[in-house]
Amino acid sequence: MTLPQNASESVLIVEDEPTLARALERAITAAGYRVEVALTCEQARRIRGAFYVGIFDLDLPDGSGLDLAKQLRLAGRVGRLIFYTACTDAPQLAQAAEHGRVQKKQQHNVSQLVQTLEAEVRARRSHYR
Repeated sequence: MTLPQNASESVLIVEDEPTLARALERAITAAGYRVEVALTCEQARRIRGAFYVGIFDLDLPDGSGLDLAKQLRLAGRVGRLIFYTACTDAPQLAQAAEHGRVQKKQQHNVSQLVQTLEAEVRARRSHYR
C-alpha cells in the first residue's frame, strides 16, 4: 500500500480515555508528528486523510479498535498499526499482534510508546525506499 506524500508525518490516535488521548497527542506532537485524535470508532472514520501510523485502543465504546484498524488499513487510510491497550484478553491481544505492534498500557508509558512509533516510522520508510 502506498500512502499519499502528506501522510508521511501523520499519526491517528484512537483512544477513548480523553486524558490519555491528550497526553499521547502532546507527546507525539512534540516528537514532530501531525496528530489527529478520535475518541470513538465513528469519529475515526470521519477524520479525513491518510496516516503513516495509527495508534488504537482495542476496547472502544462503539466497537473494536482491531476491527477499525483493519478497516482503515484496507481502505488505505493507515499504514503501520500500534495497539496501545489495557486489554487482558489473550486471544484478542494475539489477533492484534498479527496486524501490528501491541503495547500494554500497564507495561509501557507514553515515552515508550513514542519510541515504538518512531521505530514503526523508520521501518515503514525503509520498506518503501
